[in-house]
Amino acid sequence: AIEAFDSGSHTAAGARLTSASGKSFPCLASQFAPPGTASGKLLFLPGFERAGVSRCRPAGRIALILPTGGHADRRQALLGLQRRGLRAAIVVSTHVDQLDGKLVRYPEVRIPVVCVSFLTACALKRLARPAVTVVVDHAPARAPGSCNVVATVPGRTSDWVAVSSHFDTGAGTPGAIDDASGTAVVLELARRLKSSRPRASIVFVLTGSEEYGDAHGCGRGALAFYQRRVSDLHHCIAHV
Repeated sequence: AIEAFDSGSHTAAGARLTSASGKSFPCLASQFAPPGTASGKLLFLPGFERAGVSRCRPAGRIALILPTGGHADRRQALLGLQRRGLRAAIVVSTHVDQLDGKLVRYPEVRIPVVCVSFLTACALKRLARPAVTVVVDHAPARAPGSCNVVATVPGRTSDWVAVSSHFDTGAGTPGAIDDASGTAVVLELARRLKSSRPRASIVFVLTGSEEYGDAHGCGRGALAFYQRRVSDLHHCIAHV
């Protein structure tokens, strides 16, 4: 069965980052980054901790920021910086030479957000004129939303077990480990167990929009799956 639900969608088609002198730097649009162009002087922030963020003056600036703290801290800090006039954010990957578009992934943030590698961040820090332009381009608009794919092997009792993975991935990433590999395992388990007669039903779930990034940390697809089954949750004995 296909179970559709409302969710934010990532539609960024590309991103560009250039210095005031015209030098280009490799970057990737962060998950759910809105379209837009922003120019301004760099504001160097060592992390998303409340004390450091509250003391800065972000109006008209572009933050170059390390991804400290959890998603709730990052989301709250970015929303606060946005309200105080921050024009855009550049999030530094924890990898030396790799990009990670999932470090910041909040549809509520309405300023352009891109990610760069640690090496690129070091190069930006060394700019003689610390001013940059950030551009996030979008593909043609499409209706937001996602879906879960659900299949059940009936059991002999009213109990059931959910076995799941997610089939979406982060912005600009193939998602082989997170989570195409998990999806392959769920499909193989379904193939092997489809003719079995277990005591508890086995509900195989491939969820969409796991990377949504809500503050509570629950993927939007998993949330939608269980919201449809609130009246039957007392029969769910495990989730794998």
